[in-house]
Amino acid sequence: MAIAAGNLVLYVDEVNMLCTPNGMVPLRSAYWSRPENQKRLPVISDLLNYGRHAGVAMVMLSRMPSQVNRLLTQGCDEMRVFRQTEPGVIAYFRAKSESAAALIPQCGDFQYVLWQDGKEPIITGGRR
Repeated sequence: MAIAAGNLVLYVDEVNMLCTPNGMVPLRSAYWSRPENQKRLPVISDLLNYGRHAGVAMVMLSRMPSQVNRLLTQGCDEMRVFRQTEPGVIAYFRAKSESAAALIPQCGDFQYVLWQDGKEPIITGGRR
């Protein structure tokens, strides 16, 4: 639908439920497990591969980048990362940017590291 509509911003919360590291199959979903819905599985891979041609911008949310498919993370040109101390998350960002990995544990309440491809990461956000 999003590709057919075009020129929109699609928000997907908990994208790891649709786009796992092992493939594009929903996790533990009774809805998608029903026989009548097996032919209508979400086509998030189509959005990731071809959505840009239809003007579909995407905002995808997940608690950990390691829980989503590389097809999604490779196409990200911006990530906003709230304070994390999980070693796996820090290691993931260290591979992208040593300076981003160093900033992530320093974030205060409501602050996040803004990582943009090709730019120096910064801490932003916070209480107003």
